[in-house]
Amino acid sequence: MLLKGNIEVALYGLPEGIDERFHGLPLFAERFVIAVCRKHRFATMNIVRCRDLDQERYVNRANCEFGEYAGAILREQGVQVKVVLRSDRDDWVQAMIIAGLGFGFFPEFAVTMPGIETRPLIEPAMVRTICLVTVRGRPHSPAVGAFVRSARSHKWSGMIADALA
Repeated sequence: MLLKGNIEVALYGLPEGIDERFHGLPLFAERFVIAVCRKHRFATMNIVRCRDLDQERYVNRANCEFGEYAGAILREQGVQVKVVLRSDRDDWVQAMIIAGLGFGFFPEFAVTMPGIETRPLIEPAMVRTICLVTVRGRPHSPAVGAFVRSARSHKWSGMIADALA
């Protein structure tokens, strides 16, 4: 849509990086977390290691932007999860996590429902960089310019902004 001119600016956070035809302005970094109900064993832990996920019940976000990337890392480590539900609706996934069906894998700031505990995922940690993206060399409207300036000057408090410094 950017290349066709249907939109002038986009947010991007996929693991494979940005196509060279685009210019990306890093805004903030966001780690991926394990989301569980308060009664799940992970709720008593400070962190969750990838190997801890082996044979755990998994409530899958069907449209997870990091799903293939994370899945490959888990397979490399010999970790297999038991998918108990798959949905393209994050609210349904979170509701099933609260109900105790299993764990979820989420960008940290996408967990929105009260009653969910999140724990950092490590060994390895998974982090995405959210970028503001425009077409390289294409002039943009004054409105887009104002939006980009505002995004650059915003203090992304609570974010892992230091990871981009």
